[in-house]
Parts: sequence; structure tokens; C-alpha cells
Amino acid sequence: MVNMQAEVTDEALGVNQTVTLAGDIEGIANAHAEQMISVASNIIMSAISDKMVDENTTLEGIVVNYADNDGGVSANTITVTGDNITAVVHGHTSGSTFDITPVTDFWGETMVTVTVADNLFPNDMSSTTFMLTVNSDGVEPTSPAPEQPIEPETPKSDSGGSLGFLSLLALAGFGLGRRRKTH
Repeated sequence: MVNMQAEVTDEALGVNQTVTLAGDIEGIANAHAEQMISVASNIIMSAISDKMVDENTTLEGIVVNYADNDGGVSANTITVTGDNITAVVHGHTSGSTFDITPVTDFWGETMVTVTVADNLFPNDMSSTTFMLTVNSDGVEPTSPAPEQPIEPETPKSDSGGSLGFLSLLALAGFGLGRRRKTH
């Protein structure tokens, strides 16, 4: 039996690590073995139950409970992510709350992920997910008014307006007058 010890650094918290063993065994060529070890995070979160909210409203006061086994050495940050939602987090300690607002006119289901991460060692984190059901308000969104096409400007006529014909007559007379002088 071989006893082995390894030191787990803060950077390894919450990360899967590969341990490779190599050794010479009498009568056998070099022996190698690899083992994947999941290094636990210092942060343990409580589950958050599935939630329901009406369309175009905000669900307020969802509580985040967690324990951080680092003894309060560093602060943590709570983040909330998911499709078709925005979230506002009120504090970052255990017992803090957050509010969720679905995007305008969205209804249906979306998965929400809540993560607590250590500020000094961000890989030391824990996450939980829950399903948010957004109930339709039964009102279909009004479509925006169709855009009116922009009509191209009609080029202005260079006819000279209502007196343009007089200009043409004057030019014709000028042309006839020049012709007479040359004969």
C-alpha cells in the first residue's frame, strides 16, 4: 500500500484535476495511472425552487442561501443569468435577494442560473438552476405601424415656370435674326 498526499491550492478549488502516477514496479515496465479528481468548492448553495411570474411583471425577493467554508477570507459575488430575463441582485452575502424581470412580451419557460463565486478565486464557485415560468397575460403585443416608404423627390422642372415659353420664343427670334444678317 502506498500513501500519497497532495496539497490543493486555492486556484484548484472547484476545478477537476488530473492526477498522474508513474512508478517502477519490480519485474514490470514503468507503470502509469491517471485519475480525475473533482476538487470541491468552498461554496455550497441551497437549491432554489422553480418560480412563476406573470408576463410584463417583476418577480421580487428571491433569496440566495449559501455557505462559504473559507471562513470569510474573501467576499463573494452573486450573478443571475438566463435567456429572456434581466436580474437585479441586492447584495452578495448569504441571504441576499434578487429580482427577475422577463423581457417585454415574453412568456413561456426559461432556465435561470444563480452562481456564487469567490472574488479572489473565481473558479471557487457554486451554481444552482431553476425553471422560471412566465404566464401569458393573454394580450398579444401590438405590431409597430408599418413604415411608410420614403418617396424620392421629383426633380424640379427647368422649364422656367409659366413664362418658360416666352424664353423659347425669344431664343427662336434671336436665331432668326442672326440668320438674316449672314445673307
